[in-house]
Amino acid sequence: MGAMAGIVSLTMILGALPTLPASPPSPGPAEQERFIVVLEEGFSPRAIAQQALEATGGRIGFLYEHSVQGFMIEIPAPAVNGLRNMPGVAFIEPDVTVRTAAQVESTGYDRIDADLNPGGSDYSGVDIAIIDTGIWYVPNAGEVHEDLNLVWVADCTAAFFYPLFGGCVGGGVDGNGHGTHVAGIAAACDNGIGTLGTAPCATLWSLKALGDDGTGSLGSVLAAVDLVAANADQIEVANMSLSFQGESQALTDAIDAAVAAGVAFVVAAGNSSVDAALHSPASVESAVTVSSVTDYDGATGGLATETCYPDSDDSLAAYSNFGPRVDIAAPGTCIYSTHLSHGYATYSGTSMAAPTVAGAVARYFHDNGIDPTSAADVQAARDALVAGGIDQNDACGFSGDTDGFAEPLLFLNGPAFGGDGTCGDGGTPPPNSPPTAVIAEPVDCTGLSCTFDGSGSGDDNGIATYAWDFGDVNTGTGVTPTHIYVTAGTYTVELTVTSNDGGTDTTTVSVLVEAPPVNQPPTAVIVEPVDCTDLTCTFDGSGSGDDSGIATYAWDFGDGNTTTGVAPTHAYATAGTYSVGLTVTSNDGGTDSTAVSVTVTESSGPTQMTTAVAGFTYDGTWASVSLWVLEVPSAVGVAGAEVEGEWTYTDRRGRLRTKAVTGTSDDSGLVTIRNRFKNVTPTEFCVVDITKPGYTYVPSPIAGQHCGGLLASAGLEAE
Repeated sequence: MGAMAGIVSLTMILGALPTLPASPPSPGPAEQERFIVVLEEGFSPRAIAQQALEATGGRIGFLYEHSVQGFMIEIPAPAVNGLRNMPGVAFIEPDVTVRTAAQVESTGYDRIDADLNPGGSDYSGVDIAIIDTGIWYVPNAGEVHEDLNLVWVADCTAAFFYPLFGGCVGGGVDGNGHGTHVAGIAAACDNGIGTLGTAPCATLWSLKALGDDGTGSLGSVLAAVDLVAANADQIEVANMSLSFQGESQALTDAIDAAVAAGVAFVVAAGNSSVDAALHSPASVESAVTVSSVTDYDGATGGLATETCYPDSDDSLAAYSNFGPRVDIAAPGTCIYSTHLSHGYATYSGTSMAAPTVAGAVARYFHDNGIDPTSAADVQAARDALVAGGIDQNDACGFSGDTDGFAEPLLFLNGPAFGGDGTCGDGGTPPPNSPPTAVIAEPVDCTGLSCTFDGSGSGDDNGIATYAWDFGDVNTGTGVTPTHIYVTAGTYTVELTVTSNDGGTDTTTVSVLVEAPPVNQPPTAVIVEPVDCTDLTCTFDGSGSGDDSGIATYAWDFGDGNTTTGVAPTHAYATAGTYSVGLTVTSNDGGTDSTAVSVTVTESSGPTQMTTAVAGFTYDGTWASVSLWVLEVPSAVGVAGAEVEGEWTYTDRRGRLRTKAVTGTSDDSGLVTIRNRFKNVTPTEFCVVDITKPGYTYVPSPIAGQHCGGLLASAGLEAE
């Protein structure tokens, strides 16, 4: 097949790169991180990379000069801020780990009806680049897999951090098997052995961007895309059965540039059962993104039992990503293809679906004599595959895609490939299984209103309509209708569902509809005793109640005045006894009334208080007086009363003097006032005033209870 001659030629293509040492230097310190640096238009990656080396002391991995302009660099993380400010730097993003679109350990060729339109047996005139774990061969021995037309090989993982400006190098043997398996799905030769690819014997470029563990760096993948862009005059199609979560602007720009040069990129949607837009390169709009269909027998109808992977026949694979970013679907479950050491293996995943489409794109270019040189040429091929695909609802389509974005199934027997349009076993649709109508029980009824639920109904093609007969001459549509009956009773409710492919099914349930319970009136309650102060009363209707809640409170205060509210306050004009009424209205319209009798009295004014002397003492230095503050006429002690008093004393010259003092009565009404008199003689203590809100002070008419002579009362003599 001339495979090894191709390997030498690839080495010659890469010969313009600097001579590389036998092995890279030891890794940098642990704190080093890798970044992808993309430059603005017009700046030289080599020149800026050299400046970055000098400025940061980092190490350069790959140069990108054909898809995007930039390089990979390993530097301490803090140095990236300075790197961003260098002239010519457009943006920087961290390098991330990329993996094969995970294998979920062939009938696919038959399921896309390539067997009905085999086309040519030699597509060596079209080139497909496989960006993956490599393709198996034996270096320096001229030995390749006999089912593959492997002509070019490159290792984009081995050039990290050589002394200056690394890139892809010759070599790159597949030690994993994934890349070799992908290559066979796209291009296994029609040679009577093994398996058959979608574009038999297409020329293969093995671009090893992932290691033998199935993982690699974004920088390696970018280097592979850059190599594809550099050889866009030879490569028509590139397959990327790899994925990572998130989006890389650098990868998007690189793929866009390669597509603009005329290379069709076909990528796996990913195997996480989520929106493909959350993964890259599936999110790249210029690429053809492929979801996976499970098919076990190469035939339509969904009748086969599972084989290597548990799923439903002729359905969107349970693992496949989905969403509006997916362009087309292809078989990807239990696909038999080439493997390591002349072997074969069965894998599952969108990794297997993508190369099926990649081979179809190569076949489209070849069969229609197109040498793609622009994004328009790539878009034309993409449009032809999508327009010529099988609608999911077709008898030869597939089920299980419920995201609202129904990508078609790849179809190789359509006009785009010179076929006659026959699918499956000649176009006869498989037997149509009717839908199943289900009414959820028990039916949810509240009084005369019932809500019905037909969401349990199903069909592999989906339910188109729900038709209800409520058993009382009324009908309805929809999945969960609500119907209000006029009278109570037992009704037979019928549901008829119609599937998207025209099948029907009917079911019935018996529903007991009971009249709503008789509405109980609310209860009006006025809290007693009513809180009245003088002529002002506050009323409380919060004790009223109803199961539906109280809507309004209407009060009649018995003096010709009314109001509303739960707890109103009303001031009467005159004292008297009044009949106060309350009427409550519930939220469901019920009413109740109640009344209470309220006696309102006018205020008699403030309570009087007076004093009574409890005793006097004087020890020659300290004089003390104890007074009772008492209500009149009850003689009950008044607490908290402020007492103002005055001592009269004679100074050493014999002059009469006064001293103002204060005190506060305790809880019993007793107040004690104690003052120091040194070298003077106190003769009398008098109460000047007593104050407390609500009280008025009345001096005691009893002698000695308002003013008292200390010496006389205490029986003491002055010093």
